[in-house]
Amino acid sequence: VSLYLRRPEVKQESKQAEAEMSEHVDHDVLGVWQSSWFDPGAPGGWVVERVKISAGDGKLSLENDTDSGDYLWQGSGEFYDARFFCGMWKSRTHGPRPLGVFSFYVLPQGDCAAGQAFGPDTNGNVTRYDWALGRTAQSMLAAQQWIIRLPSPAIFHQAG
Repeated sequence: VSLYLRRPEVKQESKQAEAEMSEHVDHDVLGVWQSSWFDPGAPGGWVVERVKISAGDGKLSLENDTDSGDYLWQGSGEFYDARFFCGMWKSRTHGPRPLGVFSFYVLPQGDCAAGQAFGPDTNGNVTRYDWALGRTAQSMLAAQQWIIRLPSPAIFHQAG
């Protein structure tokens, strides 16, 4: 429920921005996705949730329902080159993990995406979380497997 009324011209501008954005996305990302992000402190490692993706004001908006870790967040992002989706997230509960960034690669089949989120852990230390999205639980698991098969990042040493 909106707590304020938008001016008609703002609503029209939003519809135009949404239409322009949808021209650049070659797959339908709107709607509910199955989501999981890897937290080494969680039982089983993967925290499971549902994420609703909607469009408005020229960006895509994301919002989870209660996940298995009882953490609520929302975010917004944009597509780049039709396969890369990047943006920011923030806590809806203002707990110990208030905000961060994310990036996804939409896999070629279009029904799942693999990515990462960066943000503070419960102790305030910035950390990286692997993150999988899928239209179904099965496609979310496919994205998790894709993440698991990725080679670990190389560690660079300063030449001495």
